[in-house]
Amino acid sequence: MQVSVEITGGLQRKLTVQVPSDEIEQEVSSRLNSLKSRVNLKGFRKGKVPFDVVKQHYDGSVRQEVLENTMRQTWQEAVVQEKLRPAGNPQFSPQQAESGKEFEYSVTFEVYPDIEFGSLEGVEIEKPVSEVLDLDIEKVVEKIRVQRVTWNEVDRAAKEEDQVVLNFVGKIDGEAFEGGAAENHPLVLGSKTMIPGFEEQLTGVKVGESRNVEVSFPDDYAKAELAGKPAIFEITVQSVNEPALPEINEEFVKSFGVASGDIAELRSDICKNMQSELDQKLRETAKNNILDVLIEKNELELPQTLIEKEIVALRSQYSQNMPDIKESDLPAELLETEARKRVKLGLLMSEIVQQEKIEVNEDRLSRVLERLAESYEDSAAMIQQYRNDENAMRSIEALALEEAVVEYLLEKVTVTEKMMTFDEVMNP
Repeated sequence: MQVSVEITGGLQRKLTVQVPSDEIEQEVSSRLNSLKSRVNLKGFRKGKVPFDVVKQHYDGSVRQEVLENTMRQTWQEAVVQEKLRPAGNPQFSPQQAESGKEFEYSVTFEVYPDIEFGSLEGVEIEKPVSEVLDLDIEKVVEKIRVQRVTWNEVDRAAKEEDQVVLNFVGKIDGEAFEGGAAENHPLVLGSKTMIPGFEEQLTGVKVGESRNVEVSFPDDYAKAELAGKPAIFEITVQSVNEPALPEINEEFVKSFGVASGDIAELRSDICKNMQSELDQKLRETAKNNILDVLIEKNELELPQTLIEKEIVALRSQYSQNMPDIKESDLPAELLETEARKRVKLGLLMSEIVQQEKIEVNEDRLSRVLERLAESYEDSAAMIQQYRNDENAMRSIEALALEEAVVEYLLEKVTVTEKMMTFDEVMNP
């Protein structure tokens, strides 16, 4: 077998392979002989068909099978021989094969880039540190109270934080438009759930009052036919309601599954959950900071094949997470930047794993499992469920390996801790 390699541009390669004719003919003859005992041809008993007759009937189809199989096998051997690392699916182009002549074919494909890492010497990154304070816990408790607010009707003018229940019809140029009308629509003043300027004009309204609210739809409004257009909403107030927050008592605490009804126990549970979320966010922030540096410090030519595969994966991911969006609504141009970042990061991290021989030991894997299962009531059972699921374990092992790479990188740079509040970390 003779092999030649041509660089056709960037990461593109063209591999030309020549296979001696005797190897082809030997395999064709072997398969034809094997057919002799199985074929049924009119005028011959089964197993008694002469070789020349079998060849006359089946040489073409058998030869095609042999050539396809030869390409698959010798392609792999050629890649190993030439020390190439193909990225993506190869495109085969066989030449017209003639009996008694060597078989030649070519394969075009992209290869993985050779990676030489840029130095991280002198690089400084910030690593946020934080803790859950009593003040943070109280904010969550208050947020829970707000989520369970009830509304009491009042006979006065509406003010900020009141709920007004409205009937309204929106019109543009005097004509009602689709989606612009509603009945008994509850709206909390100050919630900013309506287009800018709408809620502000309702301060001071009373039950039974009718009013015209004049607004303009934002230029970037989701419905293009309404974007930038002025509109008038004819509203009638059905009721004005003021908020009533629940008391923090035994009944309130028990509604969250705290059987004792003890507010201290509820706060302890809240603190535990907040700490878990905070720890995860701190890890993610530190990881993102160092991986951004890794990307910035390493220029890399990327195989287009991998980028295209990543775009397909992103389309599928977005359509699953947002059912209202079809994959066809997401053009490749919209996803290419993110796809290129993912491909580049994957190649860089994979190379670090190979060069530094980074592996996931059982201790690290157990720590990741415990962290993933800690929010479940029976964490031990959840860990066992993970371990019994091969697909889940592959994902968890990948996560553990990623964390090991991040730790390796953090050791290569100067890390400066930055104290931040809980809110600053969670809502950057």
